[in-house]
Amino acid sequence: MPYSKGFQKRETPLPMSRGLKRTLGSLLAVIALYSLLGFFILPGVALRIANQQLANYATVPTKLERLEFNPFTLGLTLWGLNIGTPGKEQVAFEKLYANLQINSLWTRALHLQRVELIKPRTELLFDKQGKLNLAQLFKLPASEPTQDEPASKPFPLRIDEIKLAGGYVHFQDLRPSQPIEFLYDALDFELKNLSTLPEDNADMTLVAAGPDGGQIDWVGRISLIPIASEGTLKVTDSKMKLWWPYVRDALPLALEDGVLNFSTAYTLNLSKETELKLTNVSASVAPFALNAPDGRPLVRLQRLDVSETSVDLAKQLVTVGKVRSQKLETWAAREADGQ
Repeated sequence: MPYSKGFQKRETPLPMSRGLKRTLGSLLAVIALYSLLGFFILPGVALRIANQQLANYATVPTKLERLEFNPFTLGLTLWGLNIGTPGKEQVAFEKLYANLQINSLWTRALHLQRVELIKPRTELLFDKQGKLNLAQLFKLPASEPTQDEPASKPFPLRIDEIKLAGGYVHFQDLRPSQPIEFLYDALDFELKNLSTLPEDNADMTLVAAGPDGGQIDWVGRISLIPIASEGTLKVTDSKMKLWWPYVRDALPLALEDGVLNFSTAYTLNLSKETELKLTNVSASVAPFALNAPDGRPLVRLQRLDVSETSVDLAKQLVTVGKVRSQKLETWAAREADGQ
């Protein structure tokens, strides 16, 4: 005969043992302490030490605004590095993030899942004496002389993904007779599967554009051990006037107008010597106008195309496939000295 509800047997929960309570309490205390150290104490100490070291070695005002660390994901974030006078920073970035993987403990290689650099800013400035500004930002202690030792193996490192977004590069060179200056204010770069382990290859893409026209597209693969790379390089709508002073100091020719488009496939190997090969080179200049130093016109060209060309640096060999020109005009005159 079934029991009535009033006579049903109720099971009471067993009381938690004191040992289990102590274990759970200790575990929660360890987690709380680990969180306190990782989220608050260590970042504060690391930020203070970093700014002290920057102040000791930097020759210009330098400051790191904030440092964050997640002890559970092992993610480190640096915010607001500024090197240089406020408003005229020579090196800066908004954010740098790196994510360390726990398998670094047993794979014997530092493994970073992702490295992100957001809005980096760089000023590359050469003065008239050829001094680079970046080489003067820090006063480093003199290194002690060391005896000749056999080359050591590179530090084992693996990075799954490197991403640079919103980059800014300003270049100025005062060495030529006419200063050279250009700007790339939209620079993005991605690198996947970078490793210092032998024969490992990384995939890379780079896109850079500036307000003065001219875009660089670079796609390829790169390895660090040995240093080698292969891929394609493309330059679109590059105004030749930006870098023509380098040519003018070697040749007395004044550029009136010129826009360059260039593309090539390449292979580079530095394992023994510099081996660089360019294949399927294609270049076009449209329009193109050259003057003599006194302003007299020398060459006028609506368009010049060079294609199916290759270059082998090691063999010092250039093979030109096809050359086509449109509406070529040239002027020649004999000087008083007969030239």
